[in-house]
Amino acid sequence: GQATVHIEEVQDIVQEELMRAGHYKVAERYILYRAMRTELREKKSRGEETETSASTNEGMVVVTNADGTTYLWDGADLRARIEFASIGLDLCLGAGEIEKELRRSVFDGIKKADLNNTISLNAKTLIEKDADFAKFAGRIQLSFIYEEVLGWDIVRDGVGALRDFHRRRFRETIDRGIAIGRFSQDLLKYDLEKMAAALDPLADLEFDFLGGADPVRPLPDHRQEGGDHPTSRNTPVLLDAGIDGAISCGTQGARAEGD
Repeated sequence: GQATVHIEEVQDIVQEELMRAGHYKVAERYILYRAMRTELREKKSRGEETETSASTNEGMVVVTNADGTTYLWDGADLRARIEFASIGLDLCLGAGEIEKELRRSVFDGIKKADLNNTISLNAKTLIEKDADFAKFAGRIQLSFIYEEVLGWDIVRDGVGALRDFHRRRFRETIDRGIAIGRFSQDLLKYDLEKMAAALDPLADLEFDFLGGADPVRPLPDHRQEGGDHPTSRNTPVLLDAGIDGAISCGTQGARAEGD
């Protein structure tokens, strides 16, 4: 008869090769993945497996960072983004169905930047199914921008921490805007701590992709002004706060000149 290889033997070989190649972090995640799959198989053999537990742990892929390192992506952040993007929306698809749609064209070895772009583009295609997906798609991309601009992580920090991360970033945004000539120096006369405390990231939830509009508006890149700032974009609520303050300063200045 034909020789058979047990799945555990195959996984042992994969684990050994990962370690031999120096992919220790991926190997660590793979070990955890093996444990989860083993538990699922045992539950299935006892007739205890649920649809949720099965779908949650499937589809793990190796993702390549910009520096060439790799990690095993389990989709935990994707599910968190879906939950965030669905706030207050009556969508025609369930969370599991949406996750399946957003995973389209995701493959082993995909670059992290390409993974993020693929998820965002897949979210935009859902607009054809339901108008509410316009806001959903905007929020998916916003979640990536929050991580890029604020240093926030949707899994580690959660949506509840967004206000605090915006507050901490606010003063840096004002200082940078002044440095590149976008905002008035008069902004420094205001109680910036009080302004930062009043920021409400929930206002960003109204952005969408209707007409192909990017929900995140650009703040001029400091590098274009001879600097070397690592980020060239800001979140809408931070940008609006700076613009409102600048307009207020300009209005007061005009009144003073008129007097």
